[in-house]
Amino acid sequence: MATAAEAPASAGGLVPHTPFQFHRAEKEARPARIALDGPSGSGRTLTMLLAASALGTKIAVVETERGHSHQYASTVEFDSTVLTDFAPKRLFEALASAAVLGYDVVCVDSYSQFWTGVNGMLDKVDADTRPGYGGQNAGWSKNRPMERKVTEALLAYPGHVIVTLRSDTESVIEPNEAGRMVKRQYAVKPKQRNDLEYDFDVVGSLGPVATLHVGKSRVPELVDQVIDKPGAELGHTIRTWAETGKSTGDWLGFVRRARDPQATSEDLRQLWTEVSAARCWNMAVLDEHGQPLSLAELI
Repeated sequence: MATAAEAPASAGGLVPHTPFQFHRAEKEARPARIALDGPSGSGRTLTMLLAASALGTKIAVVETERGHSHQYASTVEFDSTVLTDFAPKRLFEALASAAVLGYDVVCVDSYSQFWTGVNGMLDKVDADTRPGYGGQNAGWSKNRPMERKVTEALLAYPGHVIVTLRSDTESVIEPNEAGRMVKRQYAVKPKQRNDLEYDFDVVGSLGPVATLHVGKSRVPELVDQVIDKPGAELGHTIRTWAETGKSTGDWLGFVRRARDPQATSEDLRQLWTEVSAARCWNMAVLDEHGQPLSLAELI
């Protein structure tokens, strides 16, 4: 049987005119997207930072947990911005700033706050719900575009992304290592939208203490793994996978070129061709006035 590359396009061997062209797919080298959920005390933040330290050297943390990540600053070197307003737009602005500043790893600790926290997505929907005028559907219709824009910006960030998630938990009475019966908390459901896992390469649950259960993975070495005290080695495994394959270009370089005041129309046309090939046009960046927008809009 002929392979896809060898098979004739038509019975007569002539290539017909078609609205779509198909090409042999190749593994691409692309930044990784990682989500870690778990109950309080399960080790989400430390695992996030240790993995980030193996993924890159310039790390930014979008901190939503009252500076909790700063307790590990002597273990992993990173910069942070502490937010108290969790409107999705604020995360878009933080991602745009991190891209322009050239951070090769961005951590969001925790991503749940932009869903359930003060002024987060659920608060926005409630505020725009109008009884008798579409009810809650009106609130979702108004706010869903920004939520989608933030999701696309996370996927298009020009570096690796790790988010932590708070979880609904379940208490289980079970024996510990010494045989004593103790109460432990296990993650049941992350506090974010239901289909979150589709957007990430690796999704894992931590619990009860520093044990990672990998629930979804595009990294073959991590499929169905249970890792005790995960750390930098987790980041190394993901980085090796992420950097394997055909290059999709210098994503951080795309930002610099788009913001270059000397760029000509021809320069920008060439840049658009490369950005389109890399499929990162939804990257959040800042214009010359410091206003956040997508890379496509800037070009």
